Parts: sequence; structure tokens; C-alpha cells
Amino acid sequence: PLFLRLAWHDAGTYDKNTDKYGPRASMRFSPEADNPSNAGLGRARDLLESVKLAVPTIGYADLYQLAGVVSVAALGGPIIPFRAGRVDAQGPEDCAPPGNLVGPHDSSEDLRRAFNRMGFNDREIVALAGAHSVGMCHMHASGFHGPWTEQPMQFTNDYFQELLHTNFTWDGRQFNNELGTVMMLAADMEMVLDPVFAHWSVAFAGSQSLFFQAFSQSFQKLGELGWTDLYDAPYSLRVPVVITGTVQRAADIIHEMVHRSAVAPTLVRLAWHDAGTYIKAEDKWGPRASMRFEPEANYGANNGLGPARTLMDRVKRAVPELSYSDIWQLAAHVSIEWMGGPKLAYKIGRRDAEGPDECPPDGLLPGGHDHADALRNTFNRMGFDDRAIVSLSGAHTIGRW
Repeated sequence: PLFLRLAWHDAGTYDKNTDKYGPRASMRFSPEADNPSNAGLGRARDLLESVKLAVPTIGYADLYQLAGVVSVAALGGPIIPFRAGRVDAQGPEDCAPPGNLVGPHDSSEDLRRAFNRMGFNDREIVALAGAHSVGMCHMHASGFHGPWTEQPMQFTNDYFQELLHTNFTWDGRQFNNELGTVMMLAADMEMVLDPVFAHWSVAFAGSQSLFFQAFSQSFQKLGELGWTDLYDAPYSLRVPVVITGTVQRAADIIHEMVHRSAVAPTLVRLAWHDAGTYIKAEDKWGPRASMRFEPEANYGANNGLGPARTLMDRVKRAVPELSYSDIWQLAAHVSIEWMGGPKLAYKIGRRDAEGPDECPPDGLLPGGHDHADALRNTFNRMGFDDRAIVSLSGAHTIGRW
């Protein structure tokens, strides 16, 4: 999803009236790199530097757009044709001015103004909005929080299904579903509030193939804005991305571990302690496997979890495609089911902490002597109500202190 956003934001500044900006990789320079709309994309650019080093003949602008179309395919979306030959921006003087990208609070008129400036019609606007079928917002980067769909690592037409069939409420910043698991921005809601946009949203919700066709055409057009002399550059995904197969492989390894030893309760505790540091108001910490680093690894509350982390290192070596944080949470799901508990829905896509600076402070986890008020403070900080607090306490049906 991050590479898809990078390609989008690099191209979405184009102005057909002046034939300026657009997919030129000008985001490598300030002030465009520092535009708040591009917050969080530095990591995507840094990751692609290794590709540029390996294939120095490809330009940055071509690389950013190639990363976008490959990511769509890898997430289960359409295979979008790719053409190369873009010329990279040379310096800050080529940067697009702030305000060219669409905004989270844009009205239908604002959206049409921005997209018409690039040369898109209403059908293409709605199709491109469907990119929100993947990825999520992060509070620290955008001021918003949450995914647009329940499966943010799968490119489908679920975005339109959510818009049409989910009840959303406004919290002063964004729209949320009843459980708080899916959100929409004000601009997203225009896809159903505007009559013409709504026509296409209904069409794409009713036919994923129609959506895929429209998105493929529109995203290729987006990535080629301003260029008339590109050449075909066919690509193929040499290693098919089958997310469910990867997860199953990891689950099988974990299942064998819990079958051979009494480690299942400890794996549940590992996942719990990794996730239980989350602060909803700041969108910080939580399930990021930061316990791999000191000082968090040495917190008293985490005593005895070192062997569980070591076991999970074995899973990581066998299934490197999954993050540590995804593996730790998967281990809890497998363990709960193996011990006779429910089969829980599982999603992937967590980003691992990268060092000690991402460790949460000590004292965020609930304590053994906490009274009701203290427990509520701790769990409310994560976004849980009383019913959820009591149900999660039921994890103590297994294991021992």
C-alpha cells in the first residue's frame, strides 16, 4: 500500500494546463518531500533506493510508478500495463507546489477541480478512489486512523461495498463504523453523496471486474500524465504473492511447536504484552514487536517471554515474508484455537519496530494489583469498553503466573 501511495502522490500533482509536475519523482527534493500530504512516504522512497542501486539504469520516476503497479498486482488487484521513459526531476526547482494533491476533506467540487486539472472524468475519479481498498491511515502521519476496509492488504472492490452498506458516524475528524474497525474520510463519503459519483460507486460495488478494468485504465493514465513518448516495458511477478499460503505455512510451524511443548499460553501472553501498550489517542506503540529490543525486553511485566520470542525467531527465519509483529499475533491465534478456544479472524500488514527508540515506556500494561478504575484507564487508553475488558480477562483461563 505504501508504494501505491507513493506512485499516486508523485503523479497526482500534474497540471494539464501548464503540462507541469506529475510523475517525475520530484518528491526526492524539498520542499515537496516535506509536504504534510506526503508524510510517511520517506520510508517508501528509502526502500526503493536499494532497487535503484541494483538497477541503476531505471529512473526514479519510472521506478516509483513500477512499484505502484507491481504492488497493486501483488495485493490481488489487476495487472496494470507499464510503460517506461519518464525523465526525473533534477532539483527543488521542479517540485510541485503544495495544494495540488487531493485533500481528505475535499467536497465533490474540490475533487472534480483537482482531477479535471489532471484530465480525469467522473468515472475515473471514482475508480482511482478505489485505491483506498488497501492500506490505512496513521495518526502520526496524517491525523487520521484506521483502514478503509476490513482486509487492507487485499485489493478488491470492498471499498465501495463499505461505502454503500456500512453505517458510518462522524467523530469530528473522520467517519467510523460502529466497531471502529473501518473508517472513511470526508472526501471518501463524496463517492456516495454526489449523485454521479454514487452511480459509479454502485457499479463498482456490483462488479469487481468492472472496477478492476476501470482502475487499471485510470491508474495507468495517472502514471503517464505529461508523457507522450513512453515505451512498453512488460513485467511479470516471478514469485506469485499468495498471502494466505504464507500465513498457513507460518501457522503450521507454530502449530507443531505448541503440539510438542506447553508453550501455547506463553505465546498468547507474548501477543498480549506486545499489543497491550497501545495508546489510541496518539496512535503509538501496540503490536509492533518492539519487545525484541531493550529496554522493553527487560521490563518486569515481560519476564519469562524471552524463550517465546526465540521460538518465534525460528518461524521468522522459515517465513521471512511475514513481519515479527504479524507472526507474534498469529502465534496467539493458533495457540488459542489449539487449546480449544475460538478460531479468530486474522489480518496481516503490521509494521515492525526498527529499534529501541520505538519501545513504549514501562508501566503501560495492566498490573496484577490493579483495581477497577486502574483497569478501565489502561483498557480505555487502548479503546476497549467494559465488555471487552472482561472478555479479554478471560485469557486467564489458560496458563499460570
